Amino acid sequence: MRKILSILGMITMLLVSVCTGGTVKASTVQGDTLENAEPINLDHEYEGTLESTEDVDFYRFTLDKTGNTVIQFNRVEGATWDVEITDENGDPYTHFSTRYHSGVTGAEEVNIGLPAGEYFIKVSTDYHKSPGVPYTFMVQQTQNDYYEKEFNDKMEAASSMQLNKTYKGHIQTYDDKDYFTFTLDRTERIAFSIERDNEGSWNALLVDENGKEYVNLDTDVHFAEYGPDVERLELPAGTYYVRLENNWGTPNMPYAFKVQELTDRIQGAKRYDTAVEISKQGFKTSDTVVLVSGNDFPDALAGGPLAYYHNAPILLTDKEKLPIATWREVQRLKAKNVIILGGEGAVSNQVVDELEYLDISVKRIGGDNRYETAAYVAKEIPSTKAVVANGKNFPDALAVAPYASKNSIPILLTEKASLPDATKKALAGKANTIIVGAAGAVSESIENQLPSPVRYGGINRYETAKLIVENLALGKNTGYVATGKNFPDALAGSVLAAKNNSPILLVSDNSIPSPTKSLLMGYSYYMVWGGPGAVTDNVVKELDANLIQIK
Repeated sequence: MRKILSILGMITMLLVSVCTGGTVKASTVQGDTLENAEPINLDHEYEGTLESTEDVDFYRFTLDKTGNTVIQFNRVEGATWDVEITDENGDPYTHFSTRYHSGVTGAEEVNIGLPAGEYFIKVSTDYHKSPGVPYTFMVQQTQNDYYEKEFNDKMEAASSMQLNKTYKGHIQTYDDKDYFTFTLDRTERIAFSIERDNEGSWNALLVDENGKEYVNLDTDVHFAEYGPDVERLELPAGTYYVRLENNWGTPNMPYAFKVQELTDRIQGAKRYDTAVEISKQGFKTSDTVVLVSGNDFPDALAGGPLAYYHNAPILLTDKEKLPIATWREVQRLKAKNVIILGGEGAVSNQVVDELEYLDISVKRIGGDNRYETAAYVAKEIPSTKAVVANGKNFPDALAVAPYASKNSIPILLTEKASLPDATKKALAGKANTIIVGAAGAVSESIENQLPSPVRYGGINRYETAKLIVENLALGKNTGYVATGKNFPDALAGSVLAAKNNSPILLVSDNSIPSPTKSLLMGYSYYMVWGGPGAVTDNVVKELDANLIQIK
């Protein structure tokens, strides 16, 4: 039996543990049967010792809610313990053994989905070197749902899963099977990936609800080979099942896998068509459309926050004629109002006439130059803040557009070394400003004229965009990817990004710059704006390679 402590001593140890986070030694006169299992708390480390290979220690714990339960058990070279998690009748939910191979250290960790209720831990050993060696363990419950929910050993009892999330579990015995299920509502490119382990192997089967097989994979088991085994494929809409079972040597070892949506594109034959496809992704209908020149960026840079403020998409037009794709999208949206950004030099009155012919009300916001146009747009958005960006280039303003749009902050434009009068007037009454771009884009003399300025500026457009993403944080589910070398795709997409609380990640046309690459691990899905002429397939392949990693 374990070392006997007095009741007073046990209470003292518990108080010390609560106060200091230290290890609690297991108590004493009880714990050798299921009936007198020793009660333990979540999130506390406990220590015990088996006196012989016949000795058994029992513990019990209570879960107040359903969740992913994690059991961490220490590994010691030269010793091993068998651990069962059971119900009140002693029927096991899961079983594992700690590994004792040379050089193995740290904790054995097992994830299992358990509903609220009372559970028991049974610790035993049949290895003659284990008695007398202290073991330590901890039971925790995590906040996510990404785990195997027992008992899922049949297709009809499959654990529901989400795409793009890593799921953990383990095969309890050689004949155990774990089933998971997910549904696609459209045809998608996906990757099935499962982590490799040089001490075991799993068989992974992916089938549809009719039993049609799409993946039948035995994980590679070559020594010192790391990373996931991956199968890439295209799946039609439907319900699917993943079955995991032992291939060899795997029982009691944790697995990790996921079904990952691969990088998608929103694209059209031309920039006007891409803007239309982005609009279709974000809007079923819209009373209002913001219309900007698809050929030049100055008047359009301030459009993102205005469009988001009106819950409207941004569409592109030629100067003299409304493209047919844009015309059809305005009709599909059932738009009643169009706001044109820029004067007649950007979008002619001929475009206005075409829209009015469709019985659409047209409002033009345009000044004598880009600075005035941005200032007039700012008047439409009530805010005590403003973003200030260089008006002679587009990347910095586009990188900040999702954040500015989401937070209803207008974007004002400036020269590098002088603050235009229109911008000065628009800043009246503003309490705070965000400068995007380094001093080479917006000088320090400009900064000194702004109210409570905070600057985010790097050595180039990609470094600046990285600083914006890191410091003006949005969500982490989707990263929208656009070329940093042209403006239309990122401009049209800025509203969709804001609606989905997501940033724009700028890339080069054929590569991912280092600043952007450093951000990639934070996202579970990427959507590229534009076709291969804007963002090549080489970039998509690099994005996919990041997605399939088991995180």
